[in-house]
Amino acid sequence: FVFCFAKYSNLLTFNFSFQDVKSNLSFGLKSFFAEAFSILNDKLDLIIIGYLISSTEVGIYSFLIFFAKSMYIIPGTLQQNINPLIGKHWFSNTMEELNKTLKNIRNVNIAVVLVQAVAILIFYKILIAFYKPEFAGSWGYLALSMLGIIPFALISWGGSILVMTGKLKENILRTLILLVFTVLTTFIFTLFFGFR
Repeated sequence: FVFCFAKYSNLLTFNFSFQDVKSNLSFGLKSFFAEAFSILNDKLDLIIIGYLISSTEVGIYSFLIFFAKSMYIIPGTLQQNINPLIGKHWFSNTMEELNKTLKNIRNVNIAVVLVQAVAILIFYKILIAFYKPEFAGSWGYLALSMLGIIPFALISWGGSILVMTGKLKENILRTLILLVFTVLTTFIFTLFFGFR
């Protein structure tokens, strides 16, 4: 940062208006709240489950859900890397190229997520068979968790489309809906499976 600032300081201008500050704060705060809700959504299941079941069971759940949530790694990487591409096509109004790119990304994501799901299930089975036999009964719960995570892993990278096209309210709404869904399903499934 210091090197770039020293080298390119002549290119930087600090002429900005109140309207520029207001516009950037508006965009930044919406992005901030969407990200805060997203992080809350990511950890809320552990908090709720921790309230409903014993510490030992929470430990097992935490262990298996770590593997299940790794399904979001590839979609998350896609999201970070396609942001500039989406923004470029959106503001250049090259919608045909944008749609073609999104279709290709969707196809790659489907293949990768499905292969990753199978690999995680196999790896977890080997892990509990040879290294964590006390978790032997948790494989079915991992499989159930994966069934719930796969649909979201297939679409989660799409949140960047809303951000990069300036639809921040829609992105916040999408994240809030996911948060409500997470809370409801966590309570419903916890009670349904008799974890209390």
